[in-house]
Amino acid sequence: MNITKYTKYIWQIDDLIAPEECDNLLSVLDSTDVELIHEFRSRTRQNDTYDVTPHIELNNICWEMIHRSHNTYFMENMWVHYKWKKENYISPDMWYGKNILRMYSVDDYYHWHQDLSPYNVPEFSYIVYLNDEFDGGNTMFLNDRLKVVPKKGSVLCFPVDMYHIHKSSRVTSGRKKILWNCVFRKLAHNIQGGDQIDDMRTVKSKNIW
Repeated sequence: MNITKYTKYIWQIDDLIAPEECDNLLSVLDSTDVELIHEFRSRTRQNDTYDVTPHIELNNICWEMIHRSHNTYFMENMWVHYKWKKENYISPDMWYGKNILRMYSVDDYYHWHQDLSPYNVPEFSYIVYLNDEFDGGNTMFLNDRLKVVPKKGSVLCFPVDMYHIHKSSRVTSGRKKILWNCVFRKLAHNIQGGDQIDDMRTVKSKNIW
């Protein structure tokens, strides 16, 4: 495993997911009747998007990858929730989200955007690159003027906020395949007071990004 730290917060973790695991996920996807979200495709979002939540086997495979990504990023990055007792925050039962598979064909792209959700307060985005047999399709960050080249089995990790505006550049050949999840805590703990807080908005001031 090798970690490329582009900034304090934008990390790419290489070889965190074995190539065989990527292939297995895609094989299970091929044998599962996952519905394409037709309404997602728009002028700024040119890709095929699939919500795997209703499909238990596929969703469990995705969650194992996302939990592994989150635990590595959360525990290794000293700037994530600075000086908090991180061990309290890596339980799989604490983190929620929706596993999304995205496929980019030739000329597909995803324009500049900020990850968000109308239903919760997301904290971290994880992009698992499931293949790299394509050209183009780089992940670009606007404010840091950064280009990340996808590599099969690597995971791109970054916080969800207004600063980390990003996009996927146009695919010029092949077909790009990713797993994406934007995780949030349904229940937050007040570290200093030991109290439990149900509304994430009450603890947002503790985030340093």
